[in-house]
Amino acid sequence: MRFVALTIILFFSSLAYAGEPTKLDLLRSDYYVDQAQEQFGLTKEARDALKQLKLGNMMAYREVIAPLKKEGKDDEVAIEVQKLNRPFAREAADLLNCSVKDFWSFNNRVGPEMQKIKRN
Repeated sequence: MRFVALTIILFFSSLAYAGEPTKLDLLRSDYYVDQAQEQFGLTKEARDALKQLKLGNMMAYREVIAPLKKEGKDDEVAIEVQKLNRPFAREAADLLNCSVKDFWSFNNRVGPEMQKIKRN
């Protein structure tokens, strides 16, 4: 139980540190949420919440994970990715009204497509 509480605290601490989303973050999160809307038929509130959740996850990844990758700290990267992704997946699955497994299936399909979006 302590581990779960610590994970949640670290997750939201990293979100608070993450700052503002970039224009590219906004473009990619819009695509992500559009795909979720198409597949899961979200309400307006769930759509907005998913977009904020995805933006927070993207910014936290950029602020926490990317620097560790640059430093070559692969073990720390693996730990931090799990700390970010587990609560994200649970929350997203709740918003999408699906299982965590179904969420990861969706994310694994849409994520690579989303990463192809570049600034114009």
